[in-house]
Parts: sequence; C-alpha cells; structure tokens
Amino acid sequence: MGFDAKDAKYREEGTPVSGYAENGPYHCEDCVHLEGRVCAHPVVMADPGVKKKRDADGRPYVNVEHGCCRFVRQIKPAGKFE
Repeated sequence: MGFDAKDAKYREEGTPVSGYAENGPYHCEDCVHLEGRVCAHPVVMADPGVKKKRDADGRPYVNVEHGCCRFVRQIKPAGKFE
C-alpha cells in the first residue's frame, strides 16, 4: 500500500529535503527534536533549504510556534510519543 499525496489532508509546502516551513498547521514547540530553540534532527540540520541562523553545533534555530518539518514527533504526556 503506497502513499498518495493527493489524498493528504495537508499539502507539504516546505523545503524539498526536510519539508521545513513556518506556515503550520504543525509546530516545533512540543517535538522531541527541539532542544531549546534549535532543531537537532539530522535531516533538518543537513537541509540547505533551512536558511536559519545556526548554533555552534550546526543546529538551526527554528520558529518554535510556527515552524515544523516532516519529521515532527510530538511528546505526549507522561513521556509517551505520538
């Protein structure tokens, strides 16, 4: 069974590599890859389309309230993952 993008509820509008965008509907705010205000996901870190200021380790500062990528993994209460 394959995935057909035309059936997706939301269209991806971000960068071709990681899908990072800052126009919702998801956000980095409660993602396991967020460390402070930077993203630690290796694909987002390597994505040349994420033209953001980076910390000393090369992690891009992201828009916590409005930014997100296709690798979002939200933290559920009690340490469970979605």
